[in-house]
Amino acid sequence: MTVRAAIINLLMAIAAGGITASGASAVGDTDTDGPYITFPDNNRTIDLGYFYADSIQTGTITILNTGNEELVINSIFNDCHCVRATFPRQPIAPGDSARISVSFNGHGRMPGGIMKVMKIRSNAINNYERITVKGEIKRDNR
Repeated sequence: MTVRAAIINLLMAIAAGGITASGASAVGDTDTDGPYITFPDNNRTIDLGYFYADSIQTGTITILNTGNEELVINSIFNDCHCVRATFPRQPIAPGDSARISVSFNGHGRMPGGIMKVMKIRSNAINNYERITVKGEIKRDNR
């Protein structure tokens, strides 16, 4: 196969959605052994909705292990102490799902939109995945 043909095949696979930026298959890498994180309905956003600044708002997101080995979440982190995540400490079996709970503490925050990116670190083939937490802090006119 020529270099040109290889590049065309690669571009066609990317355009068809069969390869992600990490090089793994979009629906789980069946050629490589290991766990693989996917998000049902490709939903990577937790929408906390509207809330007041003096409250703590929570939301959840589901992840699915579409790999062929147990998935272990090592940590979930971000750059702000206002957001915290709770996740299962036990391994997630192949084909099973788990819920990640996220809480946002709006104490001392100004009214307006919030958007925080959290990073999931795990033993998966796609070992760093991102989720987004968003919401809107309302002005306190109570």
